[in-house]
Amino acid sequence: KLYYNYASPKVYEAVVAATTKYYVNGTPNISNVSFVPNTGYTGTVTIGYTAYTSTGTSYNGTLKINVVEKSKYFNDVDQNISWAIEAIDYLYEKGVINGVDTGLYSPSSNMKRGDFMIILCKAFNLKSAYTGNFADVPIGSYYYDAIAIAKALGIAQGDGSSFSPDSPITRQDAMVLVARTMELKGMKLTKGNSEDLAKFTDRGQVSTYAIDAVATLVKSGIIEGSDSLLNPKGNVTRAEIAVIVYRILK
Repeated sequence: KLYYNYASPKVYEAVVAATTKYYVNGTPNISNVSFVPNTGYTGTVTIGYTAYTSTGTSYNGTLKINVVEKSKYFNDVDQNISWAIEAIDYLYEKGVINGVDTGLYSPSSNMKRGDFMIILCKAFNLKSAYTGNFADVPIGSYYYDAIAIAKALGIAQGDGSSFSPDSPITRQDAMVLVARTMELKGMKLTKGNSEDLAKFTDRGQVSTYAIDAVATLVKSGIIEGSDSLLNPKGNVTRAEIAVIVYRILK
């Protein structure tokens, strides 16, 4: 609807009427007319109007308004990644994820391995005493505690001596870490096997150490892939991680 002097759903002067004239200079003023979409609506709204010149000549036109989904918290989480909006907002409200700057989440950026461990610790309330860490995780770094906890719990194993916390995490490594976390927390899933990957054309690219974890998450519906592809060795984005964690928690 169109409203005049709209402040909130219950506070406005009037619903705009087709029979009322609104003026550029004068009252009621056209600049005080607001369009308010129905809750949950997305799409294009076309509004017809009749306008008048200063000499009284009339002409007809249309105004098109695109109503799109958008995150409540991040300006860069919008209709371009509508599939991740609910997950990102939910995890932000739960304190699981943070933005990279004021009003920005950077959803298409690669997720760093260290950042992912922080998310796992927060999302699944991972806690443990620890006595050390991987050699390449600096003491005092913002992800030190999360990685140390995950290492002590057997979730983060790295290559034995290093973890590469600032490197992007691959999709298959993220799945392995998620599967280990779920098992530790007693979140039982029906174990998958290579047959559950048959529908993916790039299943042969899944590393041997990751097959069980990837297959189990696929079988459970947590991982769906895209266009018959798993892209196991591709880097996972910040938006994709949010969706994976959201599906588990919900």
